[in-house]
Amino acid sequence: MPEPRVYYGHGGVRRQQEAFTDAWESFRIEPERFEQAGDQLVVVVRFWGRGKASGAEVEARLAHVWTLRDGKAIRFEIYASPERALDEVKHGATERERRDSNPRPPA
Repeated sequence: MPEPRVYYGHGGVRRQQEAFTDAWESFRIEPERFEQAGDQLVVVVRFWGRGKASGAEVEARLAHVWTLRDGKAIRFEIYASPERALDEVKHGATERERRDSNPRPPA
């Protein structure tokens, strides 16, 4: 998988998607569970893929955490542990809150 990092804005979303798809020869993502807590939606997913460079096959269970405002996605985070994502969102201690307490890097 591509290195974890933070992307900002529409251009950042495009760069993240390009980096992700460029890393895989093929992949599939299927949602297993949806949980909403306030303005956040946790989608537990099953991921299967074959690395483009290595040819290695990967299967993982992950969580996508979406933050919504006025019906639009304003933030997207990926957690390696669905249980941790669900717990943090339900209890309000998200990665977003910890990161937001740190200054934003220059654009």
